[in-house]
Amino acid sequence: MAVALEEPRTVAVERAAKPLGNPPLHPRAVRLLVGQGLDETEERPLGLELIKEAGPDGLTLREVARRAGVSHNAPYPHFPDKDALVTAIASEGFGELGKSMTLAMADESSPTGRLQRAGLAYVEFARRRPSHFRVMFRPRKDAVSREIANAVFGVVEGLIREGQEADLLRTGDPTPLARTAWSLVHGIAELVAAGVLVESKRNLAAFVDTATETLVAGMKEARAKLPA
Repeated sequence: MAVALEEPRTVAVERAAKPLGNPPLHPRAVRLLVGQGLDETEERPLGLELIKEAGPDGLTLREVARRAGVSHNAPYPHFPDKDALVTAIASEGFGELGKSMTLAMADESSPTGRLQRAGLAYVEFARRRPSHFRVMFRPRKDAVSREIANAVFGVVEGLIREGQEADLLRTGDPTPLARTAWSLVHGIAELVAAGVLVESKRNLAAFVDTATETLVAGMKEARAKLPA
């Protein structure tokens, strides 16, 4: 019998991706610099445009301001440095990722089914928002980034634990299994975001289904000690 969640654990991802405490931006400035609230039809924000062109290391507040047609000092009351802007973009990305995973799992009762649905939503997010994805998992030392990363892993580990409690997955420490699951899905997402793995949305979904089904099948087999 599947163990139901009282509250989707991906809510923790959305909650962790909280505002950074900077003064509020004018809505247009948010769209230009960060991209908050964008859908597929809206203008491409300049911060993400630069990341797409030159990668996260090529992003500078001065260049964003130049392209926006404002003073080069204009962004600084809101983002004291480039790292603050990158963290804001990453925080927004994690919030959207959490919502996407929550929605994907909403009508699935099986823990292993939710794990597969969450994996597909993760990869689909990387396909849809490659510039966000490229900055979300960059090494950073800020507390917000660590909290969000821990929340993402907590989603995966929670689903593994539910599968074990429902006798759908091998018993034991859920952490190595959760790391294996996250590594598989994240690796596919990295290839997609980098443009190395180029597939239609339909073909990509079929591939992710095959990969996650294979993963789940392996985690159902007799207990085996994973390498430390």
